[in-house]
Amino acid sequence: MSEQLFNKVMTWAKAEEAIRVIIVEGSRARRDHAIDRFSDYDLNLYVTDVTRFTQDDTWIAQIGQIWAMEKEADPDGVFSRLVLFEGGQDIDFKLLPIHMLHEFVRQQILPDDYHRGYKVVLDKEGITSQLPPPSYKAAPKRKPSEDEFLYAVNVFWFELFHLVKYLHRGELWCVKVRDSGIKRRLLQMIEWHAQAQHNWDYDTWIVGKYMQAWVEPEMWQAFGGIFARFDKEDSWRAVRTLMPLYRRLAGETARQLNYSYPDEMDRAISEFILGNSPL
Repeated sequence: MSEQLFNKVMTWAKAEEAIRVIIVEGSRARRDHAIDRFSDYDLNLYVTDVTRFTQDDTWIAQIGQIWAMEKEADPDGVFSRLVLFEGGQDIDFKLLPIHMLHEFVRQQILPDDYHRGYKVVLDKEGITSQLPPPSYKAAPKRKPSEDEFLYAVNVFWFELFHLVKYLHRGELWCVKVRDSGIKRRLLQMIEWHAQAQHNWDYDTWIVGKYMQAWVEPEMWQAFGGIFARFDKEDSWRAVRTLMPLYRRLAGETARQLNYSYPDEMDRAISEFILGNSPL
């Protein structure tokens, strides 16, 4: 993103009394994985009144010409505006109440995203100097409980069974919709597998970023066979490749964690799928 657009943000923010602090997180605040010309700005705006910036989005147009925008609200009630400006420049604005930042200082804690790095670019409160410094490492991961692990395995096989039903019907679009959820469950197990093999501080990033650097080379090569074309025969091939890969990942993770693995469920669903496979 051009410095010109960032400077417009800063000029606008300095004049807005409700904006008290701006902190940069993400790629532009980390020390590793250098930014490129496609790197966006992740700006955390700590404000006195979040609703002022969420009920009326006209403030964004004061910064630049908007091409497209996505509105988000996470389960914790944090609002975001992901904005693509003219020229292909994007900024992710996260809107946070200023009292939240004061609470971080009071408790001497950092939100998970700040552990990798953060930069203060505006502070009208004079408070950010009291924040703990970043470690420039990922926030520690939490080991799943056995119930959480077994639930994840159950959902994977449940979803795969339903994908195969759509595949039999030739409903390829529905197959792809189901497959997206299955891949999320697979990614979760890939992360748990890597962390169980190493330790729970092992950095698996998010959404598969930099995966080639943190999974085994042999595992990385195996992933090439689990993605299919918009084609019935190729989708069956991918399903047959996916099943033993997931079984290996989940089974090895279970052994590392000293958890049980639902072999009977795996065997029953696998035999049903393979018994009805045209390949």
